[in-house]
Formats: sequence, C-alpha cells, structure tokens
Amino acid sequence: MTKVEAIARALCVRRGEFPDRRIQEYGRTSHSYPAWEDFREEAVVALKAMKGPTEEMHIAADKANADRGELDMGWTEQAIIFNAMIQAILDEKP
Repeated sequence: MTKVEAIARALCVRRGEFPDRRIQEYGRTSHSYPAWEDFREEAVVALKAMKGPTEEMHIAADKANADRGELDMGWTEQAIIFNAMIQAILDEKP
C-alpha cells in the first residue's frame, strides 16, 4: 500500500465511509472501485501542502541529530531531504 492510499483510506474512514466498499459506476463500461479511491486527490493535495518543512520541524530534526550525536546538517539540507521524501511518496506507483 502506498502512502497516498494510506492517507486516502484514513480520509475515507474519517468521513464515515468504509474504504473497501465497492462503488459501482455505470455507463458504456460498468465497473466498480473501492471507496477510498474517491479520496486519492485529497490525499495528494494534503501531501503537496506538506512540502517545505516548518521551523518546528527543523528544530525537531536538529534535536534528533543531536540526540544521535550527529552534526547539524543545516536547514537547507533538511528541507531538500524532506521535500525529496514527500516527492517520492507522490511519485509512488499504486
């Protein structure tokens, strides 16, 4: 399960839906899909909004590095790594 799917499922549950309930679509070709897929775009929007760590996130990263005896990598480097991690989630293939 990708992180986008995990977030979409959580949003689905939060809205009182059952993520694995099948939604039936009718038309030229009838098919069904799980309810959580209706929340995929919201999950992507939420992840995109997370790009660019906050000051509190940088401070937490500094503390985590210090607790491990690591040198401070600097906020620019932290932001690059954080944004790359978010982008990797967005690029995951289902």
